[in-house]
Amino acid sequence: MNNRFKNIILLFFLTAIVFNSTETNGEYRVYQYLIRNKDNVDQGPFLDQSTLDPISYLAYHGGKNLIDISLLRTWICRGNTSYIKTCSPPQKTFNN
Repeated sequence: MNNRFKNIILLFFLTAIVFNSTETNGEYRVYQYLIRNKDNVDQGPFLDQSTLDPISYLAYHGGKNLIDISLLRTWICRGNTSYIKTCSPPQKTFNN
């Protein structure tokens, strides 16, 4: 067999393996923020969850002139996350 034929067979098997995988998993990080609106002082602070990191969140929502943000906590959502916006934060357990 020549090299070209071997490469075609190898490519076929690698493609078959990739397309026959039945489970795919992903993960993403969720950030929880305390938001204070500088523009509307009548509105009190509120909580928001986002997949945007603090710098991106601030830039996307108008910048430092419009809002103050405080990062409260962050966690990772693992597994098949295609059906949810963000997963719930993990519960803390305390060992006594």
